[in-house]
Amino acid sequence: MPRERKLMVRLTEEKHRAVRVRAAELGQPISEIVRYLLDLWLEGKVEINLTEREEKEEQDN
Repeated sequence: MPRERKLMVRLTEEKHRAVRVRAAELGQPISEIVRYLLDLWLEGKVEINLTEREEKEEQDN
């Protein structure tokens, strides 16, 4: 098995709590969910539009 690396993600307290609760509801560790989502992104099955996100954040402020 290849050596695994750690990845740190900064989240607001509110978002971290929501992620923990949702992962618990699914009965899955957060790390497994993140690995799965990253795999989907790398395979081109998930598109991420950071420009759209930034525009939405600007509108919310």
